[in-house]
Amino acid sequence: MAPRRAIRREFSFQGRTSSSCRRSTFGIWNSTGPCPRSGQTARTTENAEGVVDCAWAPFALVLSRIDRYAVGMDAEFWLSRWREGRIGFHEGRPNDLLVSHARALGPPGRVLVPLSGKTEDMAYLRSLGHEVVGIELAEAAAEEFFREHGLEAAPSPRGALVERSAGGITILQGDFFDARPEDVGAITAFYDRAAIVALPPELRPRYAAHLRELAGEDAPGLVICFEYPQERMAGPPFSVGEDELRRYFPAVERLEDRRTEGPQSRASGIDMRERLYLVGGHRAEPI
Repeated sequence: MAPRRAIRREFSFQGRTSSSCRRSTFGIWNSTGPCPRSGQTARTTENAEGVVDCAWAPFALVLSRIDRYAVGMDAEFWLSRWREGRIGFHEGRPNDLLVSHARALGPPGRVLVPLSGKTEDMAYLRSLGHEVVGIELAEAAAEEFFREHGLEAAPSPRGALVERSAGGITILQGDFFDARPEDVGAITAFYDRAAIVALPPELRPRYAAHLRELAGEDAPGLVICFEYPQERMAGPPFSVGEDELRRYFPAVERLEDRRTEGPQSRASGIDMRERLYLVGGHRAEPI
């Protein structure tokens, strides 16, 4: 294995975090096709980069069996967004909340990133010395991550999933619920940005239980949630509050709370809060 310092230099970030460019796009369903939730066609919106985008779709939702849950979405919808390059939800830079609070994940260890897409957060976590394990449905996302970082990561089977690994980062491609503890290894912490808020209420308890099974009961995690009047705006992203998180995790501490908005929340005239939580069995020791 290459020295840690050398590995850290393999990653470069596509932009800098700032208060003026740090949001994902909360889009509205594209007028070129029906909304997969309602079946109705709705207007499009423009994201912060001026690109017309449709539904906010975090990291190609890892649910190949989602049709069983009667929520109106399917894996093919998310996969098609990757094939067609419609990924306005991809930030393209490390998330500024993560940058501000990454030390809460503890000293360098092994961090799990569920529904990872090709997020630059994985490269940022690696630059801090962590080994990183992402779980992602879309083959395109996994391939693009390694290609964009100049790394070769040949696919190989790992249980029901496909593993790609290079430079201290592993992406397991497949259904999140098919991942086993032995597939992800000994996890010391986890990071959920836009994963739990992508899921409808009936699926979130199962997601949280499986996340804790993979990470271990005592592993700390950073979870970014959005909170707003759910009756006034359809998700995703769904509203997930602190009380709900407390049903899933034995300890919850709010680290940051700020106002945010996107085209859908502005169109609905609602106030949306973006909140970062530290969750888990025990608080991690700071770096």
